Amino acid sequence: MPHIVVCGNCGKILGAKLYFIRPKDLLAKTQGYCPKCGAKLSYDLFDVEIGATEEAMRNEEELR
Repeated sequence: MPHIVVCGNCGKILGAKLYFIRPKDLLAKTQGYCPKCGAKLSYDLFDVEIGATEEAMRNEEELR
């Protein structure tokens, strides 16, 4: 299952992998700021959204 991390301020995709992206690594890579809007990045384990990607939803509809 793909793992996608987006900026909570502007929605820019900061990372997309087939495996878990460690927040510590992502913050180090971006120096703690969104490259698009400049928002300070942080992570909160209680503020996580889990959902299907559009591609996964299309595949599920095709199987029906």
